[in-house]
Amino acid sequence: MDRSHYRQTEWLAYLQGELTSKREEQLERHLYACDQCLEVYLAALEQTAPVELAANGSTDRDDQRFAEQVMAAIKQGKQEMAETVDRERSDRELSDPSPAVKPKVTSTHDRALYRHPLFHYAIAAMATICLMTAGIFQEVVARASQWNDRPVVEEERFSQQLMQKAVLLLDSIHLSEKRGDLRE
Repeated sequence: MDRSHYRQTEWLAYLQGELTSKREEQLERHLYACDQCLEVYLAALEQTAPVELAANGSTDRDDQRFAEQVMAAIKQGKQEMAETVDRERSDRELSDPSPAVKPKVTSTHDRALYRHPLFHYAIAAMATICLMTAGIFQEVVARASQWNDRPVVEEERFSQQLMQKAVLLLDSIHLSEKRGDLRE
């Protein structure tokens, strides 16, 4: 039954799981399309939330305990995975006693070194020292001082400079045509 809007009692029944799956699907489809029913649904949800918390006895302390349990499970999973990897590595080494060259396995400690900021600073410092010993910085400073030592001339506008250069180019082409220097 598709109506224009549903009452709050129907949304409360939906939230409490008292409807058939077909009826729930109808309400869900309608909820996606109707903003007014979404507001009624949210009001019903707010109305049932305190009741559910009281019924379940859920508190902030319970939420904190749940978060701690999840974090502990994650840590335990990481430890178990590391132990499994170590076990598999040692099994591989025992099962293949050949003295062939084995690929180097980088540990998380090795990878962390490349990600550490001090590693990047050390590389930057080494590059700076190399450039200093090569004299690159002295050349840059010399050129900069030459640039600064130029006499200060009132600069023309860019468009005026561009026009002057264009006129000079056209004059040089015209002169070369007169002399017959221009090749075709």
